[in-house]
Amino acid sequence: MGSLVKSGASMIILESTAVNKEGRITKKDLCLYSEEHKKSFKKLILFLKLIKNIPIFIQLSHAGRKGSSEIPWVKSNTPLKKKDGWQT
Repeated sequence: MGSLVKSGASMIILESTAVNKEGRITKKDLCLYSEEHKKSFKKLILFLKLIKNIPIFIQLSHAGRKGSSEIPWVKSNTPLKKKDGWQT
């Protein structure tokens, strides 16, 4: 992302970010539902703003019934096994 900011981009939109644990699509989603997540996002945004002060947006998401799925590049459009999944 730092390279993108340096490239002359006029803004950055961070990918789909889950607003709660049950709203994730996969276990590897970006998340913003804990203090740890908030601290990490703040650190990232401050770092990017030091490079160049451009607008930074976050695409918020909630998977709804499509959640609890495999990571798309592992198994496309496949629900997690019951022991690994969560109630959507």
